[in-house]
Amino acid sequence: MLAAAAWPGDVVEPMSKLRKLTFDHMAIAKRVAAHVTTVWEIDLTRIARVRSAIRAEFESASGQKLTYLPFISRAVVDALGEFKNLNASVGDNELIVH
Repeated sequence: MLAAAAWPGDVVEPMSKLRKLTFDHMAIAKRVAAHVTTVWEIDLTRIARVRSAIRAEFESASGQKLTYLPFISRAVVDALGEFKNLNASVGDNELIVH
């Protein structure tokens, strides 16, 4: 496996022994175990109401259609701000938080 490299601005944290053992075990499991897909059902009723309320104004101002993607992107950005390790890579013996 090719180790990730840190870029300017990334935070490099040495991995604890437990985290390294967990990573090694998960990497082996990925190679030998069957893969599983998880599907989450999300209620976007409130987002649909907000989108309907501002859709015409947005489309006349920008000339673009207002899809659900900006709402989902905002939620992902907020989540990554709160849970920074979700946007990380594994180096040789370190965790690189981007």
